[in-house]
Amino acid sequence: MADIATTGRTFTEGEAYALVNDNVTRETAELTAQKAALETQKSELQTKVDTLETEKAAAEQRATAAEEAFAAYKADEENKRQVAERAEARKTELAAANPYLELTEDRVNRVAAMSDEDYATYLGEMREVAEKVKTSTTPVEKVEGEKVVEGEKVTDETRATAAFKPGGDAATKPAGTVMALFGARAGQTA
Repeated sequence: MADIATTGRTFTEGEAYALVNDNVTRETAELTAQKAALETQKSELQTKVDTLETEKAAAEQRATAAEEAFAAYKADEENKRQVAERAEARKTELAAANPYLELTEDRVNRVAAMSDEDYATYLGEMREVAEKVKTSTTPVEKVEGEKVVEGEKVTDETRATAAFKPGGDAATKPAGTVMALFGARAGQTA
C-alpha cells in the first residue's frame, strides 16, 4: 500500500480491495510459512526437552539404585563385622556349655549369625543336651576284642547271634518296619 500512496494515483473501490486482498494473501502466506517453521522448531525443541527429561529421570533412578545398593552393602559389611566379632565369643561359650558338641566352622558361623534371642535359646538347649549326655553316660572298661555297650559285653558270638538266629522257624513273621514291608509283599502280615 505504501507504493500506492506515493504514486498519487486514485483507485476505484474494486481495485483497492483487490490490492489489499493481494497484500493480505501474500503476507498471510509468508506468516503461515514462518509459523510452520517456528512450529517445526518448537516440535524439535520439545522432543529434545522430552529426551533430556527422560535421561534425567533415568539418571535419578540409577543414582537412587546406587545409593540403595551402597546402603545395603554397608549394612551387609557391618553385619559381617558383627558376626565375626560374635563368632569367637560364642564358640567359647558354646564349648563351655556343651563339651560333647563338635564345633565345626559351619556351626560356629551359623551360631554367630543368630540373633541374641535365638542364640540364648540355642545355648540353653545345648546345656540341656550336655546335661542329659553327662547323666546318661557312665564310664565302662573296654576289654580287648570285645565291645562294651551299657555294661554288657558284646562278643563276636553274641553279635552273630543277635543278627542271625540259625535254625529259626521259616514261618516266623518278619519284625520291624522294613521287614514288615517285605513280609507284606510276600503275603505275610506282621
